[in-house]
Amino acid sequence: MKKRWWWVTAVYGFTILIFYVVWLRVWSCCAGRWVVVTAVTASYCLWVVWRHLPENHRPGESVLLPRFGWGNRLTLLRGLCISLIAGFLFSPWPAGWVGWLPAILYTIADVADYLDGYAARITNHATRLGERLDMEFDGLGLAVVTLLAVWMGQLPGWYLLIGLARYFLYLACGCDGSDSCLLIPCHLAGIAVFLPGFKWVL
Repeated sequence: MKKRWWWVTAVYGFTILIFYVVWLRVWSCCAGRWVVVTAVTASYCLWVVWRHLPENHRPGESVLLPRFGWGNRLTLLRGLCISLIAGFLFSPWPAGWVGWLPAILYTIADVADYLDGYAARITNHATRLGERLDMEFDGLGLAVVTLLAVWMGQLPGWYLLIGLARYFLYLACGCDGSDSCLLIPCHLAGIAVFLPGFKWVL
C-alpha cells in the first residue's frame, strides 16, 4: 500500500504542476500563491491517507487489502479537487474561464462523494480507510469552500463558524485522530449530523 500511496502522491504532484504551468500563462499574478496553498492542502490530504493506510481493510476484518479500490480512488479524487480549489484562497477572483474552475472542481468532488460509497459497496471494497477518508475530506471540503466564499465576499464572515465547526468539535472532544474520533458526545451529535448536509446550501 505504501507503494500505491507514492503513486497517488505522484498523480497529485503532476496535476498540480500542470495547473501551475497553465496559471503562469493565464493567471501569472497569483500562480505562485496558488501553488503554495494547493501544495499545503494536498500535503495534508496525503498525510491523512498515509496515516490511515493500516485501516485499508473491511469492517470486522484485519486482513489488509492490497489496493485502494474504486471507492477510495474516487475519494482520493475528491481530495485532489479540494486541494485545487483551496489554491484560490487569498487571491483576487480570476477573470474568464478560470473563475468558473472552483465551481467545476467542487461539482466533480460532490459527484465523487456521491459515488464513492456506492462504488466501494458494489466492488466489495468498503474499508475503514474509506470511512476515515470520507469523513476527513467532507470536513476539509466544507472548510475550504466556506473560506473561499467568505474570502470572495459571497458569504458573511460568521459562516466560518459553520465551515470550521468540525475542527472546533475535534478540539471540544479532545480528538487525537484515533478511532474514538469517530464517536461524538451526545450533546454535540446534533451539530455533527447537521454539518455534512450544509455544503449543499452553499
